[in-house]
Amino acid sequence: MPNFERTLEDIMSFDFSTREIIIEILQNRQIEERRNDIAKNIKSSLVDYKKGKLKSVSAKEALKILNS
Repeated sequence: MPNFERTLEDIMSFDFSTREIIIEILQNRQIEERRNDIAKNIKSSLVDYKKGKLKSVSAKEALKILNS
């Protein structure tokens, strides 16, 4: 049996309250990881901007670019 399935079965053997805590912990870790990714992207973008690799655009232009 693959580790993932075994892990799920192990988690399901816990009582409901414990599973709720596990879900909350995982969600918080996902949020924190995403925040860290965003922070890294911001730092990288600022470096590129300062080097002249990126340019400022208005919100309207940015939306146009994102929608195309």
